[in-house]
Formats: sequence, C-alpha cells, structure tokens
Amino acid sequence: MTRYQKTVFTSFLVFLPAGVAAVIWFQLMRASSSAVVVGGEITILVIALAINQAALIVPLRRRFAAAVERQDADAVDAVLDEAAAMWPRNAKMRAFVDGNRAVALMFRERWDEAVAQARSALAGPLARTQEALLLNNLAWALAHTGALDQAATIGERALAGAQTELLRGFANGTLGAIYALRGEADRALGHLDAADAISGGGRAIQATRQYYRGVVFQSKGLTAEAIRAFEAARAAASASPFGRHAASRLVELRSPRR
Repeated sequence: MTRYQKTVFTSFLVFLPAGVAAVIWFQLMRASSSAVVVGGEITILVIALAINQAALIVPLRRRFAAAVERQDADAVDAVLDEAAAMWPRNAKMRAFVDGNRAVALMFRERWDEAVAQARSALAGPLARTQEALLLNNLAWALAHTGALDQAATIGERALAGAQTELLRGFANGTLGAIYALRGEADRALGHLDAADAISGGGRAIQATRQYYRGVVFQSKGLTAEAIRAFEAARAAASASPFGRHAASRLVELRSPRR
C-alpha cells in the first residue's frame, strides 16, 4: 500500500464515524421539525468534511515543511506527487505543486531547469497571490546561473512585496547570497544579518547563510573569519547542498598554496 493509499484509507476511517453520527442524528430528530433536522445534518457534515480535510492536509503540510527545512529534494517531490494525485482538479493545489517543483530542482542544483519552472509558476493564473514567494524562488535560481543583475532586481521586488516576516527573512537571505556573489560584501552581510534577525530558519537554511558569510569574508581576504563561517555551515547541516559546499571551501582554504 502506498503512502497516498494509506492517507486516503485513514481519512475514510475518520470520515466514517461522522457519517454514522449523521444517520443517528437523523433518526433521533425525525420527530422534530425538518428545519432542525436539516440544520443538524449540515452541521455534522461540515464538521465531518473539516475533519476529513485535516486528516489529509495537515500531515502533508508537516511533511512538506520538514522536507524543505532539510532541503531534501526527493521528499519534497514525494509530497508534491501525493498532493497532485489527491487533488488533480484543484487549481490552488496545482499552483502550489507547480511553484514548489522549482524548489525541488533548486535543492538538486539544477539551476537552469529551476529558472524555467519558476518562470512557469509565475505565469500561472494564481501567481499573484504568491508573487513575492515565487519571485524569491526565481531570484535564487537566477543567481546560481550567473544572472546576478537580473537576480538582484527580482530579489528586491520579492523583498518589497513580502507581506509576512517569514517571507521577508527568506527574501533577505536570498539578497544576501546574491550580493555575496556580486562581491558587494557589506550589502550582503547586511541582508544576511537582517534575515537572521527575522528568523533563524532551520539547520539547512543556517548552513546556507553561513556559507555565504564565508564567501563574503573570503572575498575580503579575511581567511580566519571565512573558515569559521564555513565551519559553522558544515556543522549546521553537513548533508545539505551548502553544507557540502562549505566543506569543499574548507579543504581549499586549508590546502597549502603552491
């Protein structure tokens, strides 16, 4: 039995008692006015549907959040596949899936594909409701293809449009990385510090931010500070993409120069 089948089976078990309760309510209230019966049935069915949806959606949300926090591309895609299978005709769910396919591609560092997927998500019919998040994804992907000027412009748009503290933290982190890659050290550190002040994020996010602090310090010739930042990145999430990149930078920095 697949995880999707287990989830549907579980939701059925949750929904079934509510359906039985509706039948019992109907039997008990037969002698009452029809308005009371109908009102009671509707209330029970609404509650049952809410429980049913919670049984399906809440576990998926938790798994998705955990996968993103670990930057686990396979786990992200698995959740998206299940969501697409459960709600194939739901426009909001399709938009969610399409937008986050780019995230999985970024975790795999398939940057050109991620750019194409992020642009496609931004062109979707519901993109306006999540525009800042989608712009942030596109800026991150563009930066890692080398399109730094375009990434900076789009990243600033994402920050300007961010309406939650969490998203402002992500957008500042993205701009910190972009400006680090552009060699604008002070600007990069300002955004990275702002990101941490808003939200520390998970271990993989901390690894990413520390990695880009290391990039900044290395560009300024501050080798000791760069090593400390890369060590912090590796310690935060050694198996994450930027934890691995930090380990490679440490090898380079510690290798004797010829």
